[in-house]
Amino acid sequence: SCTTLACPDWSLETVLERFKEYGYDGVDFRGLGDEMQLWKLEAFSTDAEATARRVAEAHLEVTAPIIRVFGGRHQGTAWNEVLAAAAETLRKMAEIAGEGITIAVETHDDFTESSKVAEVIARTNAPNVGVLWDLHHPYRVAGESPQQTYDNIGRYTVATHLKDSRTTGTGEDDYEYVLAGEGDVPLAEMVRLLKAGGYDGAITLEWEKKWHPELAEPEVALPHHARYIRQLISQ
Repeated sequence: SCTTLACPDWSLETVLERFKEYGYDGVDFRGLGDEMQLWKLEAFSTDAEATARRVAEAHLEVTAPIIRVFGGRHQGTAWNEVLAAAAETLRKMAEIAGEGITIAVETHDDFTESSKVAEVIARTNAPNVGVLWDLHHPYRVAGESPQQTYDNIGRYTVATHLKDSRTTGTGEDDYEYVLAGEGDVPLAEMVRLLKAGGYDGAITLEWEKKWHPELAEPEVALPHHARYIRQLISQ
């Protein structure tokens, strides 16, 4: 699947047509056009049923069995306090979500280190709380090997984000996003570990054109990544 961050200028009709054309199985709506709050759009409120039919007709899937959340920044707060607060919040969210909905903590911000995320999930101890493994961040930002990350959170992983980058040597955040396969993030090894461990969730492209307008246009990036992801899965 792919998030709509990749194509911020596309209409709903174009998203559905192009995703189907490029071979994606699902669409992860992360905003549409200039609006990031989907419930404000008519297509996702009063016309939600019609939108669902149009998605199905495009042979794509849009469901919400997983809700992604961020841990954010804890800005100097002691880790034991952060851990307790995060676990309590996640338990409450899991209870509200109920059966059939999983809360997934993304490896992002101050929760990029997989050992911290694993500690939060274990402390939460709820069957419907897992991890969204952003394949990029623990490797590039936290300096972890794929095996190290997988050993920590592989058993908790319920969703993924895929993107590639290469270092620029410019200091803090010294990397730039590139088309998958043109960088040095060991994506193939990560996907291999997931497959070997029985992961059967989505491999979701997160091409953040919305936040990084200098990235390749969706007409280039999306078909490239669809081919790349299918190749990874087939290995």
